[in-house]
Amino acid sequence: MNKNNFIFESKRCIVRNFIEKDIDEFIKYRNNLEWMKYQDYKGLTKEQYIKDLLPKKHLKFGVQLAIINKETNTLIGDIFLLQEKKSFWLGYTINPNYQKKGYISEVVISCIDWIFSKGNYRIMANVHKDNTPSINLLEKLNFKKIKEKTEEYIYQYKKD
Repeated sequence: MNKNNFIFESKRCIVRNFIEKDIDEFIKYRNNLEWMKYQDYKGLTKEQYIKDLLPKKHLKFGVQLAIINKETNTLIGDIFLLQEKKSFWLGYTINPNYQKKGYISEVVISCIDWIFSKGNYRIMANVHKDNTPSINLLEKLNFKKIKEKTEEYIYQYKKD
């Protein structure tokens, strides 16, 4: 899989690699520690985010992708993908200014379609036990809880 082809889209969003103009907006919501309480990747400096986000990465090492609103061309969230053979791990974050507007649901549905169009058959997601909105989203999209750990659940979505 070509590491530069990480682009897919939904009705209102484009998912693509990060570019430098995205970083300031990314920092605004990623460094909001109350909003990001269920995320591990937070609280870094601008230089650290630039070093992590701008170089092109391969899916087998994990890729953080920008979710861009088509209408405004602004960063509204991000999605993480990690490929393990024919399976993917999925993570997502929305800027709180765009929550409860269906963006993440729309993007995750498009992401599922994109992953399966590449010949993959399973998507995994881990979610903190207290992150009710994310749990509700995964269950609404027919992810099934397959494992319970101390502080998180593991969900799976399999292609029929």
